[in-house]
Amino acid sequence: MIMMKKLISIVLVCMMILLSLSGCSAKPVSAPDDDYRNWYEIFVYSFYDSNGDGIGDLNGVTEKLDYIADMSFNGIWLMPIMQSPSYHKYDVADYYTIDSQYGTNADFQTLVEQAHKRGIRVIIDLPVNHTSSENQWFIAAKDVNSPYHGWYNWSDKPSVGYHELSDMLYYEGRFQSGMPDLNLESGEVRAEIEKIMDFWLNDMGADGFRLDACTSYYTDDQQKSVDFLGWLNTEAKTVKPGSFVVGEVWSVLTTIQTYYRSGVDSLFCFPTANTDGYLAAAVNSSKPEKAASIYCDALTTLQNSLGDVIISPFLDNHDLARSAGFLGTDETKIKFAAGLLSILPGGTFVYYGDEIGMKGTGNDPNKRIGMLWTTEDKTTKPPPGATSVKYSFPSVKDQEKDKNSILNYYKAAMKLRAECPEIARGTVEILQSPINSVAILKKTYNGSSIYIAINFSSEKQQLTLNSNLGITKTIGQLSVNGKSTAKIKSAGAQLTLAPYGILVLD
Repeated sequence: MIMMKKLISIVLVCMMILLSLSGCSAKPVSAPDDDYRNWYEIFVYSFYDSNGDGIGDLNGVTEKLDYIADMSFNGIWLMPIMQSPSYHKYDVADYYTIDSQYGTNADFQTLVEQAHKRGIRVIIDLPVNHTSSENQWFIAAKDVNSPYHGWYNWSDKPSVGYHELSDMLYYEGRFQSGMPDLNLESGEVRAEIEKIMDFWLNDMGADGFRLDACTSYYTDDQQKSVDFLGWLNTEAKTVKPGSFVVGEVWSVLTTIQTYYRSGVDSLFCFPTANTDGYLAAAVNSSKPEKAASIYCDALTTLQNSLGDVIISPFLDNHDLARSAGFLGTDETKIKFAAGLLSILPGGTFVYYGDEIGMKGTGNDPNKRIGMLWTTEDKTTKPPPGATSVKYSFPSVKDQEKDKNSILNYYKAAMKLRAECPEIARGTVEILQSPINSVAILKKTYNGSSIYIAINFSSEKQQLTLNSNLGITKTIGQLSVNGKSTAKIKSAGAQLTLAPYGILVLD
C-alpha cells in the first residue's frame, strides 16, 4: 500500500510538470502548476469574528475567502487551530479536535471545501515538539507505570530545560513548563504523529503542514532534527501524495541550507525578514545605488547558496515585529517592500494585516491584534497580554476605495506574481544597468524569459535597454505614487520608471 501511494505521488508530480506553463500568460491562480506561489498567514483568533463573541473563528475565515482570493493568494497557512488552553495554541491538548473558540471539525471541513472551490490550498500548523501539559497523554504519563510515560523525556535529577514533577522526577519542556517535550525517538509517538497527519490530510482535507521550530526537535543535535524533518515530510506525502510541507528554521542561511537536505518542500527564508533582513536593508537604505546592490546581491546569494529549491521569503510573521513599524510607518517604504517581496523567487508569505499596514511590536500578543476590516470597535478583542492596540492606516473597507492605498498595491503585486510563473520559479540573472540606482533582472523559467526593472531612487529615472534583449511588451507595473512606462522601439526598450517603480517586461 505504501509503495502504491508513493507511485501515485510520482505520477501526480509528473502530471504537474507536463501541465506547467511557459511564459507569463495571466493564468488563473487556481491553475494546477502554480506551486503554492502566494501564501497568506492567518491567526484565526484575530482575523474575523462570525458569531459576535469577540474572537475570530473558522467560519470567519470562510466568510473572507473571496477577499483572500481577490488578493491573488492561492494558499492559506492557519496558525494552530487544535484544542489548546492558550490563546496561541502551540501547546496542543487534543490533536484531533478544533479548538472550541474557533468552531468545530465540520467548520474546518467547510472552510477547506470552500477554499478549494476558489483555488486556495489550506495548510495548518503542526506543533509536535511538545504537547500541552493538559494533554491526556501527559496526564497519563505522570504515572511511571503508564504506557504513555515513554512518550515524554524524563530525568531523575534537575537539568537545564527540565521541570520538577515530583521528588526525583523531572520532565523536559524546553519552551516552558506547560509544554512538555515529546520523546520523538519513541516508535509509539511517531505512529501517533502518522495518525494525526492522516486525520488532517485525509479525513479533514488539509493540503499540508507548517512545521514549528524544526531546529528544536532534538536539542543540540542538528542531524537528528534534520532527519526527523525528513521523516515528517516523507510520511506526509505517503499519507497523502502532493501534500505541501514548509518548515520553520529560524536561523542563518547556512543552517537553512542544511535543513533542506531533509527533502522538505520549503523552508522559511529568515534572511529576507525582520529589521535586519535583506528587504528592510534595501528599503531603509538612504543611498539608492546601495539599495539596488543589496537587493541584487541577496538574489544572487539565495540562488547560489540554496540552488534549485523552493524558498519561502517573507517580511514578518507572528513572532516578529510587523514590517510597517520597522519601515518607519512610511507608506512609500511599505509599498516598495511589498513590491520587492513580490518579485522574489519561491512562495512568498504575507502575514494578515500587512496588506493594510498594520503595526505590532513588543510581546507576541501585540503582533497578533485584530484585523481592521471596518472600525476598531468591530475588530476582534485583543489577545490576552496585548499592551498596545494601534492602527496607523485606514481599514480594509476604506483602503479598498483608494486606488493608491497599501492594500491595492499589495493586490497588484500579488496578482502580477500569480500571473507570471517566471517571477516565482525562474532562475535570475542580474544584467548590467546604465543607472546604478536601477536594477535590471532577467528571470527564466521553462524556456521563457521576462525582464524586471526596479528603480530604487526617489526620483524618476529614464533609461534604454539593449534591443538585443528582444523585449516586445510590458507585462505589468508597480508604482508607489506614479506610473512607470515602457516604449518598445527597434533601438531598444525606452523605460520611464517612477520613483520606486517596478516594470515587468517580456
